[in-house]
Amino acid sequence: MNRGRSAHDPDWTEDEPRLLVRSCLSCGHRWHFKRAFCPRCGSMDVATRTSSGTGTVAAATTIHRAPPGTSAADVPFGIVLIDLDEGVRVMGRCVSGAEPGDRVTARFQRFGQQLVPLFEVLERRTSPASPTSTRPNDLGSRT
Repeated sequence: MNRGRSAHDPDWTEDEPRLLVRSCLSCGHRWHFKRAFCPRCGSMDVATRTSSGTGTVAAATTIHRAPPGTSAADVPFGIVLIDLDEGVRVMGRCVSGAEPGDRVTARFQRFGQQLVPLFEVLERRTSPASPTSTRPNDLGSRT
């Protein structure tokens, strides 16, 4: 159901309670937002499928200020980046306390005029985050 949205509207749900994943039938690249062509190779041979809505939290934060057009009763709320099982990263709202590494699933709610994913924790990560970085040494020191 389109409800008057433009074909170029970046709404990832298309106003339905689902997340859509696009994939290139030429190079295999997958992405989230609607495009008529592959952002990697430019092919117009694109397929769309509905995501399972499950994935892993990559990052999470809490918003304490109400966005324009919303009520102060809407805050605080969580925002997460989710690595979906289909191989794309999406952003959505989340329940309080979601942390990187948690397994989550999407349900949907209205936020202003849009239908947005709200991720709920299915399973907490089992080990604490590592205190050491996996990033290479920026100073180039040799040990």
